[in-house]
Amino acid sequence: MENHPHDSICGCSIDQVHDEMKVRFDQVEQIGEEIARQSLEALASATDTLSASHHQPATICHQPSAISHLQSAIVVFNPTAGPRTDLVTASAEFKGEFEIIDDQGNIIPCQMLGSSSQDLINAVMSKKELKSGLAMIHEGRILGKVIHEVAIQRDGSQVNLEVVLADSGELDLAAWENGMREIEALLADPSVTTFHVRAHELPAAEFILTAKEIPGHGYKTFWLRPLPASPSQPVRVGALARLLMPLARLMARSPFLERLLDRPKAAKPPFIIENEYLHVAASPADGTLTVKDKRTGATYRGLNRFVDGGDRGDEYNYSPPPSDFRPAARLKGVSLASGPIRQTLSLELELPTPAALAPERKSRSKEMIVTRITSHVTLAAGVPRVDIRTEVDNRARDHRLRVHFPFAESGAESSVSRRWAEDPKSETLESVVADYDGHFEIVRRPIGVPDFDESWIEQPRPEVPQRAFTSVSDGQQRLTVANRGLPEVEVIGVRSLPTSQAEIALTLLRCINWISRDDFEGRRGHAGPMASTPGAQM
Repeated sequence: MENHPHDSICGCSIDQVHDEMKVRFDQVEQIGEEIARQSLEALASATDTLSASHHQPATICHQPSAISHLQSAIVVFNPTAGPRTDLVTASAEFKGEFEIIDDQGNIIPCQMLGSSSQDLINAVMSKKELKSGLAMIHEGRILGKVIHEVAIQRDGSQVNLEVVLADSGELDLAAWENGMREIEALLADPSVTTFHVRAHELPAAEFILTAKEIPGHGYKTFWLRPLPASPSQPVRVGALARLLMPLARLMARSPFLERLLDRPKAAKPPFIIENEYLHVAASPADGTLTVKDKRTGATYRGLNRFVDGGDRGDEYNYSPPPSDFRPAARLKGVSLASGPIRQTLSLELELPTPAALAPERKSRSKEMIVTRITSHVTLAAGVPRVDIRTEVDNRARDHRLRVHFPFAESGAESSVSRRWAEDPKSETLESVVADYDGHFEIVRRPIGVPDFDESWIEQPRPEVPQRAFTSVSDGQQRLTVANRGLPEVEVIGVRSLPTSQAEIALTLLRCINWISRDDFEGRRGHAGPMASTPGAQM
């Protein structure tokens, strides 16, 4: 709540105010994540995770060998009101090869992302230090983890202790008591002087799967089931092959090789990814996307187009310079990462950008810099949605960067634009509607701005607020752009776009240097103090 005074939450304050807000938001995020983790853990602990029925394996995920093995269950929660199918990223401590099954024993395809194990303790201790460490163990738990295995090996006057810790599982009480008796005997042995203690996590496999039809405000449970080792058949091999076999087995178990195989690779045209619902192609010229909906045949072209223009306004109001320059982005490189569950095109673009406004603030400077943009475009199996994650290396000032999503095929005249050409005052133009996510409602707003009245303090602007999504429709097709943390959007209507029905323009960056100015069109006088805010240049 301390971040929600109106000039704070809307970004209209000095830099110090917003720097302090970041710290509060970090604290809120950490507290919220921990509360969510504890709540989900409590729900999962109350969920029946007894092993599902056994069926013959069909799909295999490969995981490098671990020291031991745990049966694992994955509980997937759906916090939304309706049923949901979506991509899930999970990690589990497991040994060897496994498959994922649901409560009916059906095999659920998965895609391995890799594995990891973290060293928690690696130290040489005296007997006194080891005794202090053992005092921290309570009922076979330390550091919030279960002691899964202890290996003891003597090397002269030093004893090597290797301790494997797991996030979950039951303690083998008999093995633990035997191990403690052996450690106590070594502590009492005068010939033993030091203990080298290495404690590490049980290696965890990270993987993704598509969780289908999770009920609203409900959950589904999936299980990791070990696969039996396949019986080997004798094969005649040459001498060189026999020499290379140990190396091949070592590489097959290597997490590094898994990451190497899953790494994005340079792609050549055509740049295409698709699943059962959508076909996505990236333009070799500017990286814009053409998306075809396989269910309806509808095609949307020119999506994810970056548009940059000057901004001579302030923190309150956007104002383009009278003489603006809007460069076009160029595609410089493409890589493709493809697996059975997820495909990702990574598009690297360069956008020539004026460094700032010219000194008179009526045009953009002649000095040019390169704004580098990377868009990761992802399709997941079974999910009728294109996910885009964009990274911008912004070094320019005094500008606004937006990303555009045309509703109709670019270059093709829509039925609405034909009616506009025939009768600009036609009421049928209202067949294109724009809906915005609001607070506890979906708001339908008219496209465009009202006629300006000279008595108004501010000229009307077409940009409007939204929370998580904006959606346009002509009654037959619909295009929705959802996002996180980008509250400003404009739906550009047919009167401005004679070759499309509408275009969603989502603001990514507004870079300005003043809380308030009074030397631009669009508003009379100041809206606040004329204070410099270099932090607002982002």
